[in-house]
Amino acid sequence: MRQWEPHINNVKITTKESKQLLSKLYDSIADKIVPERPERSEPRCVKRRPKPYQLLNKPRKEMKEIKHRSRYRAKAA
Repeated sequence: MRQWEPHINNVKITTKESKQLLSKLYDSIADKIVPERPERSEPRCVKRRPKPYQLLNKPRKEMKEIKHRSRYRAKAA
């Protein structure tokens, strides 16, 4: 990208030439193939553990604590 920047931002070239340079840049980016990455996985899971507190979805002054706080479980995202 840094190698292309001076050519694309050059004041002396026309808009047609800059569009051609951009399309060549996009083509060169699209030609790069991401190699296979063996034994790598990206499992999907909830990062934070559920906590036994209710969600604060009102202003603090209006919020009232639920009496069964120790049994409350937030829904998994």
